[in-house]
Amino acid sequence: MVWGDFVLDEYWRCRSSRVSREAPVLVLDYESRSVQGGGAANAALTLAALGASVQAVGWIGGDEGGRELRRLLDRAGIDTAGLLAHPRGATVVKTRVVAGGSHTARQQVVRVDRGARFGAGGGAARRLLAALARAMSDARAVVLSDYGYDSVTPALVRAAFGRRRSRRVIVGLDARYRLAEYRGVTLATPNESEAAHAAGREIRDERELAWAAARLRRTLRATHLIITRGRDGLTLWNRRARA
Repeated sequence: MVWGDFVLDEYWRCRSSRVSREAPVLVLDYESRSVQGGGAANAALTLAALGASVQAVGWIGGDEGGRELRRLLDRAGIDTAGLLAHPRGATVVKTRVVAGGSHTARQQVVRVDRGARFGAGGGAARRLLAALARAMSDARAVVLSDYGYDSVTPALVRAAFGRRRSRRVIVGLDARYRLAEYRGVTLATPNESEAAHAAGREIRDERELAWAAARLRRTLRATHLIITRGRDGLTLWNRRARA
């Protein structure tokens, strides 16, 4: 089960050949549009491509962005029964404009984000928890993908898991803003910046990295911790080893 913030990544590909006379900005000639799954949708699509049987749980809007996102997941064989249309929220859409000349490499020139946090009070929370209960009834693993839009929160995780955590379901966590508020996960995968923020200390060398990792593992009660480090690869910590 992939539970989290499902995002539609939209790409506008354009050709740039001149600068506007109205302002010092590029004038772009639109050529094409494509979409991909972002956020939790990216995790779900990747797992499905690896052969896993995937259920998606989270909020989208009752709009064209939500319908397009659902179609992407459906085509990959993902069960989208738990992907719910929020009564008031809009689908999170991130539009990237990619441009370049006829004989040059295209590059991203601007990104426009649409969508706000989903309110999860009252009836909306009950609907989400009911969808989670159905999806978790036979789940062997859960991926939590928290991008800050409140489809998944530490409080909702505590309410949803209850005693089910005792079934030894594998729980993976990717949380951008509130990593340190989660507890009892099998694996967490922050990048170096997220790890430093959650541990409350800047990471400038290997010693500080090891300190932050140890603190995070204690806080999260995580069996495994992977910190991704950009060009330096990644580092794994578990009960007895670092690799």
